[in-house]
Amino acid sequence: MRQGKRGERLMPSGNVTLLADLRVWGVVALISVLGVGTALIPYYAGKRGIEAVLERFPRLRQERLERAEALYRERGSGLLFLSFIPMLGMLLTAGAGVAGIQLSTFVAWVLGGRILRNTILLVLLDQGLRILLAR
Repeated sequence: MRQGKRGERLMPSGNVTLLADLRVWGVVALISVLGVGTALIPYYAGKRGIEAVLERFPRLRQERLERAEALYRERGSGLLFLSFIPMLGMLLTAGAGVAGIQLSTFVAWVLGGRILRNTILLVLLDQGLRILLAR
């Protein structure tokens, strides 16, 4: 790979690759951490109990929260890795609070899932830009 004007890594065709830019990875990390921050809202509502979750998030159903709590007992806290999936994530994070999952365990699993999702999105964006710029 060649170096660009500002030290950017260039593809053989001369295109800048997003994956080689540390600033882009910093943005991925920041977005992932912010995603964990937003996941804490249903988690703490769940810590206050099912009624608090239903009051804060009226679209969720009590049966689903009870099922999420049972899933944590059956499968463990690793389910939180899937919390990046829309709507399922809210149910999983609220259920983690209801189930009494420790905050450190919660943050580790949710952060891991968010980093994976954001990395996949970055790779897809990079590939899409390469295809567009190759034309």
